[in-house]
Amino acid sequence: MSQQKHGIKRKDASQADDNEQPAKKVAEPGGSTAPVIPTKFVVVEQYDCPRGLRGRILDKCVLEFLDPDLELKPSGGSSDESTQGNFGPPTNHTILRLVFRNEHKKDGAYVRGGTKGVILHFHFTGRTQKKCSKGELEVKTFDYDGKHRYAVRCWDVPLKPRPEGKSTRTARTLGEFIDVILSNKMIPCAFNTENAVAVGCKDFISQLLYRLNEIGIIDIPQDSQQAFYDRFNYAYGRKQSETYADAVGYASFNTTYHNQRWVAIEHIKYRGNRINLDSARANEPGWLGSPSASEIVQETLMQTEEVMWVKWTTLY
Repeated sequence: MSQQKHGIKRKDASQADDNEQPAKKVAEPGGSTAPVIPTKFVVVEQYDCPRGLRGRILDKCVLEFLDPDLELKPSGGSSDESTQGNFGPPTNHTILRLVFRNEHKKDGAYVRGGTKGVILHFHFTGRTQKKCSKGELEVKTFDYDGKHRYAVRCWDVPLKPRPEGKSTRTARTLGEFIDVILSNKMIPCAFNTENAVAVGCKDFISQLLYRLNEIGIIDIPQDSQQAFYDRFNYAYGRKQSETYADAVGYASFNTTYHNQRWVAIEHIKYRGNRINLDSARANEPGWLGSPSASEIVQETLMQTEEVMWVKWTTLY
């Protein structure tokens, strides 16, 4: 089933995103209509970034470590309550927050008016399995200023302009980040299970940053790499003093990335065992791994015949 059959064409980055078609409306009780606009989508290996987002020019890229349990902890209290006794460091989730140069001004088919950027992260779904646990590469829009509300550490990642002469536009776009993931076959991927806990987001994001720097989309000079990558060797609480040694647990990459492209990044400390996703999925009966591209497409086409790469969900 081709993209062209459904009228889907890749949008050139030079086109203005605010000119896209308005979102399709659906009937609500009482006969009124409301636009159906996804606030997040799951990137699938065969399919591209939504056209309304692909060409968005980026103002900055921010590496953030979140404390997912922050909303459950008392205001002003320690954010590392899990470290009381011998329970180990706090649990962080690692994301990239990609901020658009210009706010998206009006509702479109793939993005709401007021959108200021997207969060790109390797997202745990389902339940923890014996060896590997289901994960998805998720891109979620946001409309707020500043850091994520659960962020406990944030660092700007310098973007490197395109060399002059190769393009009339030197700024970087969201589509380039997605292209690096797809061209390097970083997905499908899953979380590794370590002591009944799913780990792997730090490995996935650090590998992505390594690839982005390798081809010159971000700019981490050689003399800055030790300080930059050393950030992945810790877990962080709410207070600046709450920093704990926490080596990177491996993600479970597919066979291609696992065998041919994964890199033990200098200055990062690793722990545990690297597990090939495809091997784990084949040898563990009942494993609920990442859905195949065909499963994603089938689920999507049940809800819309126009979009093949969006898995419709609600913002959480």
